[in-house]
Amino acid sequence: MRKLFILILVFTLMLNGCTLSGCEDYYIETGIVGRETSEKLLGFLSDKDADGLKSMFCPIILSLDDIDEQIQGALDFFEGEIISYDSIWGLKGGGSNRLVRENREITRFDISPYLKNIETNAGRIYEIGYYSYVINSDYKNRIGVSEIFIRDEDGREFIIGDYYLVNPHKQR
Repeated sequence: MRKLFILILVFTLMLNGCTLSGCEDYYIETGIVGRETSEKLLGFLSDKDADGLKSMFCPIILSLDDIDEQIQGALDFFEGEIISYDSIWGLKGGGSNRLVRENREITRFDISPYLKNIETNAGRIYEIGYYSYVINSDYKNRIGVSEIFIRDEDGREFIIGDYYLVNPHKQR
């Protein structure tokens, strides 16, 4: 049984194209990154922390003339402190991630979580989605959140940032 386990482990490492030394540079636990980023975002919204929320955005979005007003508008739109929410990442919570490797190096990694049933002590329920580059070797000024949308149970929506400004190659 032990030999079978070792054989499977060696085969798995070979398929991934990494050796026992250096794997840590090749591998990112995408679910953990998305969960940690989402928890920060929810904490900043719940605590009404404008500076914390602002720190999540990429330099392109931070250069917008009205970014502070957008952030304050979102904090005003999001009523109360969070008391519960559904699972925060992956297929259970919704969203996706994309990892691009070139020559065994991770050159681009983006996440787009979708968080549902966020309940606050003000009796409100929200959904939140956002887009963020965690790694972008070609365009370092895109690293960070490009857009956050917050939707309440009445269907009203508030958006901070602009996904298409950061990703001009995408179509609206």
